[in-house]
Amino acid sequence: MCRAFIFIFTLLTLAGCAEPITPYQPKGYDSYSFGYRSEPRDDPRDCAVTFFGTEKSSPELVRDYAYLRAAEIARERGFSRFAVLSDTDVTRLLPVADGPPIPGMQGSPYQDRPFSSGELMGAATQPDRSSLTRQSSPTRTVPAPASRLFIQCLDEGQKPKLPGQIYVADEMIAKLRAKYRIKPNS
Repeated sequence: MCRAFIFIFTLLTLAGCAEPITPYQPKGYDSYSFGYRSEPRDDPRDCAVTFFGTEKSSPELVRDYAYLRAAEIARERGFSRFAVLSDTDVTRLLPVADGPPIPGMQGSPYQDRPFSSGELMGAATQPDRSSLTRQSSPTRTVPAPASRLFIQCLDEGQKPKLPGQIYVADEMIAKLRAKYRIKPNS
């Protein structure tokens, strides 16, 4: 009885760990955020899709999320299929501060001190910076995967302009949403 309880508890714990650590969402505007970003090209059928992961994201998850976004773009544009003309996996380095934050400055590298109105307004007069002391927090970088695709949206029977793997958008969306338990867009 005890072994059965331990076995079931272990299975439930492992099932809870299967949730993706990186949510599927649009990328924020800062360089440290994660998520997808789409860049249209001159041809309305073409698009560059990038998914930026976190340091805890697996390369497989990041690649799958890029393919999911590519399939969604094809459907949003009214196409049933898409071709991946280029597929690149990269690693970006994210800075992580190991030291304590600097009091009163919300992460500024300078000690807390009053500012002159010239500094705030960008006046032509340069403030005296001799009183500034640089405080450095030890930082390190952590690798975070990213995946970049160049796609071409296609209608049924249409050939891509370059050789590339062709995918059915609806099948890709269904497969990857089921794999990562992503709810359809409302």
